[in-house]
Amino acid sequence: MINVNLILYGAFRQLGVGKITLKLPSESTVADLRKSLEDYLKNSEQKISNTLVKASVFATNENILRDSDKIFSNIDLSILPPVCGG
Repeated sequence: MINVNLILYGAFRQLGVGKITLKLPSESTVADLRKSLEDYLKNSEQKISNTLVKASVFATNENILRDSDKIFSNIDLSILPPVCGG
């Protein structure tokens, strides 16, 4: 199992925290992370639509990730909704 610390931006901040940690099987893909986040949000008091999750991208400090990219180890990633203000 790996831990993905997911830093939240934009509408995802409605969860009331700056980041969440999701546990995934080793060598999961970004698509697996997206599904895990959708499952997490189903159980959240703040209802964030799956449409927003599907339209958002995941990124490292240096790269935007594709759904097919593998996640091999514990990592910090960001989720960036389509419109992100500062």
